[in-house]
Amino acid sequence: MTLSDAIGVTTQYSKDTRPTILFLVGELGAGKTHFVNQFAQEIGVARRLPSPTFTFLQEYSCDWKGKGKIVHCDLYRVDPDKAEKTLEQIGFWDYLEDRNIVFIEWPEKALSQLETLPHKSLSITITDSGERHYAFN
Repeated sequence: MTLSDAIGVTTQYSKDTRPTILFLVGELGAGKTHFVNQFAQEIGVARRLPSPTFTFLQEYSCDWKGKGKIVHCDLYRVDPDKAEKTLEQIGFWDYLEDRNIVFIEWPEKALSQLETLPHKSLSITITDSGERHYAFN
């Protein structure tokens, strides 16, 4: 699946699901933040969205199809043994109101807390030739 295809599926999923939660899975540098930026651009968010690696979470206003915010979480630096406390400290659960679109990078770092949420997973891989491939699980 191409980037354009993956954005199309995510756009449709975002229209139909409240809240919209998408797990982004891939190695370091696979393009998870790039995907969030491309999706945001597709729905009319004019600014570039930086990676929230050091802040854990960033939110952006979104006036698309009645959505409230794009919430971008990056759990790469989360200690899995402290994930529950970290999610509480960053106010993660407050963002799960029905109008938000929530992207979660490195969900496996807090899987026991997140796996029961209604979500889709998007795996991003890079081939030996440098092409990105996208697959929904």
